[in-house]
Order: sequence, then structure tokens, then C-alpha cells
Amino acid sequence: IARHDEDQALNQVASLKACGSLELVLETEQLEKEIRALQAKRLEPLEAQMLRSQQAGKVEKASELAHQLLSLMPENKAARKILRDIEKKKRQNQIEILLQRAGEARDRRDFEQEADFLARILTMGKKTPRLKRLLAEAQQQALQQRQKAEADELVSYWSAGEREKALLGYTQL
Repeated sequence: IARHDEDQALNQVASLKACGSLELVLETEQLEKEIRALQAKRLEPLEAQMLRSQQAGKVEKASELAHQLLSLMPENKAARKILRDIEKKKRQNQIEILLQRAGEARDRRDFEQEADFLARILTMGKKTPRLKRLLAEAQQQALQQRQKAEADELVSYWSAGEREKALLGYTQL
């Protein structure tokens, strides 16, 4: 510990713990705390750089530094929070893009595609009543479109003189 070699110190504490001596339990726990404190102190500049990157909007750099920090100190709360925040923001952006595409599909009257986009949003965890209602409406519109297309096809068969094909299709509706 005095030489600031945390890894070596942790290995030696682990060896002491392996002895199973009850007298050493409190001492080894205290040593582990001291070593973790040293590690945290040594990693403060990296953590500060990670936080500055996040505040500056440098998401990739902040993510890279957070991963690096977690590889050195898995219990680092700041790095975990940064990664959670980045993932949450990324998910929100994906949802916004899918919502925009769903709206564009609705404008084109492509209800199948709209329903697909809305269903994907629901699987991403955004389950609002409004979104569920929009999905149900899009699915209903898509069903009506399919049924109308099938009926139009039968009418075109009938009009083209293909009466048998039209009647067969009608019985399958």
C-alpha cells in the first residue's frame, strides 16, 4: 500500500483472506477499503476527464473513458451513471426517429409500416396509452387496407370476365 501498488496489495489481501483466519477479517476488510480509496484517488483524473467530456457533449469520448474506468474499477458509480445516461439518450433518439418515420408512413397511408414502427417502439420499453392507441389504429387501418385491396382485386377479376376466379376468391374472404 505504501508503494501505491494497489494491484499487488489486493493480491496480498486476497492471500490473507484465503487463510481463513478470523483474527484477520477486520484487518483485511480495512486494508481493502484503504486500497480501494487509493485506487479511487489514482483514477480521479480519468473520472474528471470523463465528466468533462460528457459535459462538453463528447459522447463517444465520455463512453470510452467510462469503459476504461470501469475496467480499472468496476464499482465506479460515476462511470456507470454516464453509461446509463448515454444509453438512455441513445434509446430516446431511436424512439424519436421511429416516431417520425411512423408519422411519415401514416402521411403516405402506409399503415402496415406505421404499425411496424410503432410496435418496435413498444418493444423498446415505451408503453404509453397513446402509443398503444396509435398502434391499434394503425393495425386497424392496415387490416382495412388489405381487405379493400382483396375486394378490389375480386372486382377487377369480375370486370375482366374471370367470374370463376372472382367467385372462388369471394368464398375465401
